[in-house]
This record gives sequence, structure tokens and C-alpha cells, in this order.
Amino acid sequence: MRTRKNIQATQDELNALVKNTLQEMTEEQKATVLKHEGSAKQADALLKVMKPLCKKDEGLRDLYKQIRKLRVELSMVFEWHDGILVEAMQGGGLLLIDEISLANDSVLERLNSVFEADRMLILSEKSSSEAIKIVGKEGFNIVATMNPSGDFGKKELSPALRNRMTEVWVESYFLQDSLTDLYSA
Repeated sequence: MRTRKNIQATQDELNALVKNTLQEMTEEQKATVLKHEGSAKQADALLKVMKPLCKKDEGLRDLYKQIRKLRVELSMVFEWHDGILVEAMQGGGLLLIDEISLANDSVLERLNSVFEADRMLILSEKSSSEAIKIVGKEGFNIVATMNPSGDFGKKELSPALRNRMTEVWVESYFLQDSLTDLYSA
């Protein structure tokens, strides 16, 4: 989630929609809406005027939904942006997770479904109205690295996560004596 950056564009779209809709209203309906100060209050008043009329007119109902959607968008402080995991899944790319053992347990738990055979992620954070299912495209893979546990801050991965991966142990390239020789040179 990121702080909204396109609020002005949404506000401009809402203002234009309200203005165009008011042109189709009676003088009494216009007066009811325009007596309110500020575009947000006018949009809310317009929605109240439109609601009973929507039952008879499907076009008006669609317009009502559009205005209501813009009002909800304007009230949001944050908006969703796909991150590197979602982009890699949708694009069929390779995702490198460096030092996976340092990630929060809640983050690692969310990754469990991505490591399953169907490579799926359910995003309920993206939309307030419905969960979105994302499936990794052909070619999507994850490579995760970590140092052995025991160092400060390092921990073991859960058995559930480890069972979903193929582990490869890589020996240290330098022996202790070789490192000492390098430091003394």
C-alpha cells in the first residue's frame, strides 16, 4: 500500500461527472445539490437525489455507481500497488528473496501458498469488496537465499516452508586459514 498520489485526477473526474449529471436534473434537484459547499458534499447530495431515481433508469443506476465509486476512492488514504511478488507471478519471472530467514513470520506464512504446486496467492488487501486470486504464470520461480541459523537475528525456517522448497547447501568458499591469510596481507 502506498499513499494516494492521484487524488486530484480522481477529484477532477468526480467534478466533471457531477457537473454533467446536474445538467440532466430538474431545477429543484440542482438546487438541492448546489446548496452544499464543496464538491464532496455536492457529490453526496447528488447521490441522495439520484438513489430513488435509479430504480426506474438503468443508465442513471450506472452513473450512480460510478459517482459512488469515485467518492469511495477519494475517501481512501492508501491505494494498492502490485509489488515484486505479484509482478513476478503475473509476468512469469524469477523472484529472488535474499535472506529469507530474516523475514517476519507473517510474511513467510503468506508465501506458503505461492510455494505450492498451483503457485497461487489470494489478495484480500487489494480490494475492499472481493479477494483477488493470482496464479503464477509459466516460468514463474522463486529462489531464496539464507545464511545458516545461529548468527545474530537468524532463525530456522518453519518445517512447512522448508518442505515446499529444494534446499541446496553451499560450503563457504574460503577456509578459515585462507581468510586469515587474506586479512594479514
